[in-house]
Amino acid sequence: MENKTQINRRGSIYQASTLLILVFVTSCGVTTVKHDDSTEIINTLINIPDEKYIVDGTYNALSAYKGWEKLYNKYRAAARDQGHMSDIKKYLLLGFVAQLKAQVATSKAFSSGFYDTFVNHPDAVLEALKQNPFLVSSSCYYIGNYFGFESKNIEKKTVFIDIYKKKILKNLRTEGGDRCVAQILAPKRPQY
Repeated sequence: MENKTQINRRGSIYQASTLLILVFVTSCGVTTVKHDDSTEIINTLINIPDEKYIVDGTYNALSAYKGWEKLYNKYRAAARDQGHMSDIKKYLLLGFVAQLKAQVATSKAFSSGFYDTFVNHPDAVLEALKQNPFLVSSSCYYIGNYFGFESKNIEKKTVFIDIYKKKILKNLRTEGGDRCVAQILAPKRPQY
């Protein structure tokens, strides 16, 4: 059973995270997120059932899960294929929420899929991380976890580091760049 300090700390983390998400969604060009999408992301973060998954007064968790999957697929495809800054930010935000909420399926999807977005659009991804430093730990964790995830892609790690390490350090400055490179070299699930 949690003690009062743990409960207060957890509540403070959720409040701070919610504030970050609200600032993120309403600034930095992310206001183009459809109202339903931003509402769903924020509701997921703060454990409020989204209205569109309540039918006859009952919350349908399976529909909510499928809805989250659609959000992931939508923003992953847009970020990977077009590389627009606003799509990349939304995609990274989904990854952050998945880490914070310990959503295993979404985190696994990010571990296998975010690498492609990064290598297709490294400048845009690094700019999104620079503008939103709270996304660095989760995003770089996903890149690092890609190398060896399901016993695949281990051989790509050295080449990736050789190509991108200097760029990461330069674009994310010392603190963010160091954290990112550390996560890529030895990924540890971020603690919030």
